[in-house]
Amino acid sequence: MDGHLAEGSATDKNRGRHLVKEARNLQEVTIAVKGMKCGGCAKNVENALKALPGVSSVAVDLKGAKVKVELDTSKTTVEQAKQKIKEAGYKPE
Repeated sequence: MDGHLAEGSATDKNRGRHLVKEARNLQEVTIAVKGMKCGGCAKNVENALKALPGVSSVAVDLKGAKVKVELDTSKTTVEQAKQKIKEAGYKPE
């Protein structure tokens, strides 16, 4: 039983290190997006980006025609995020 507790502690320590590593890869980017005309368009872009691994937040500015994305670049690159916007039917710049 003691061995099991020690193993759990090591796992917790490893998880803690992993979280710190992820935090170092977080990047906040703003991407201009052409073609969004309404709230439905904004929701489509938001949902497309949230489906990507490592995306922690998405804020669409419909009037400003842009989206702010916070992502873990070790899981998803900015180019992959732009590709996802294209796949949703909009033009990232």
